[in-house]
Amino acid sequence: MNPAARRKLGLRLDQPLDGLHYAQFNTPQTNELIAREVLPAVRRDGLWLGETSFYDAAGAEVRVSHMVLAHRDPQGRITHFSGVLRDITVEAAARQEVQRQAATLRSVAEHLPVIVGVVGRDRRYRYVNRAYERWLGRPAEQIVGRPLDEVLGPQEYARSQPWVDRVLAGETVSFEKDFPERRTHRHLSIHFIPLRLDDGTIDGFVDMAQDISEQRQETLRLLNLAHTDPLTGVLNRAGFEAALAHHAAQGTRLAVLYLDLDHFKPVNDTHGHPVGDELLRLFAARLARLVRPSDTVARLGGDEFAVLLPGIDRIEQAQAVADKVLEAAHQPFTVGQLRLHIGASVGIAWGRAGADGGRALVAQADAQLYRAKQEGRGRYAAAAAAA
Repeated sequence: MNPAARRKLGLRLDQPLDGLHYAQFNTPQTNELIAREVLPAVRRDGLWLGETSFYDAAGAEVRVSHMVLAHRDPQGRITHFSGVLRDITVEAAARQEVQRQAATLRSVAEHLPVIVGVVGRDRRYRYVNRAYERWLGRPAEQIVGRPLDEVLGPQEYARSQPWVDRVLAGETVSFEKDFPERRTHRHLSIHFIPLRLDDGTIDGFVDMAQDISEQRQETLRLLNLAHTDPLTGVLNRAGFEAALAHHAAQGTRLAVLYLDLDHFKPVNDTHGHPVGDELLRLFAARLARLVRPSDTVARLGGDEFAVLLPGIDRIEQAQAVADKVLEAAHQPFTVGQLRLHIGASVGIAWGRAGADGGRALVAQADAQLYRAKQEGRGRYAAAAAAA
């Protein structure tokens, strides 16, 4: 024994070792491991590496990294063994604490009524809890280790990619997503939280999502009661502003379409307001059928309407909707025995509804509507706002 080993075991530096047996210093678990694994491995391979424990002079258990070597004579027979031990008690305790914390976090994550996933910087799943498994309808074995786009599918990944890019750039992002095709979990409130290493490097992110379908349904019910235009059944100006403020609070990109009906005043002047009111109802119904359930249609007053298109990634998508609006407005309307022809002009603004509550987008859409009218009506004009 070298001096360090003697001091640890409470033996004098000149104390003879005759009559001492290695097993008397070891914990019972170590002696069992030596008999079962260490000695067979050393006899076979000449070397064993691992971890064991022994008792020091005060009777305290000491955790060590342990190397055992076999020494052979010229005939290849084992003559003796030697061991090299390094005290790793502090390291083992720290490792055990990390394992305990990880087990605690896993236990909490598994039983939270929240969908939880962990994604690495390589955009591959590292962990999902049971709620995440139920959400995707597949076990963790078919998720962990696989890339986001493969698990979510190209279309859903494309919807999430802007937020993924932002969180991997170090930003904590919160947003809502709608899944109208699902029977449950139709609306989710989602948070992406960056995972940072000690040096500040982004190593991935935590994906946390909570079902807010009931809250959304109740919100929509109350919104409809207070914010519905009684003539057309779509939102009124107050409803439009509330919807805009909601999207602005999320900080997501959206398109705002402002539109006026062309040649509507002559209808009122020639045929009377009841005919004009019915024409507005018919147009509002056409407009509502053109857009997605998650979009917002509003009558702002008179023959002025607005549409909010959240989650629009490119202004060309909004322009495609505007084309459909123009086509719908130019199709004839039948009111009683009358066949009426009008049209529409549309202004488009696209960008991120930010801290101003989306007012800049609305102002830009209004300006584009004016430009469309100046250029001859029956068309749209569009511009992208600052991102």
